[in-house]
Amino acid sequence: MTINEHLTKELIRERTQPRVRTQRPPHPRAVRALRRLADRIEGDH
Repeated sequence: MTINEHLTKELIRERTQPRVRTQRPPHPRAVRALRRLADRIEGDH
């Protein structure tokens, strides 16, 4: 796994966690897109 893929997965994991109250929740469509991207990265290896 490249460092880029690792960072992307970390970002996705972070973005899809429940947010603290002060932050806007991620857009549902954005979450879906990020999860799809994460699955594609996982599937490549």
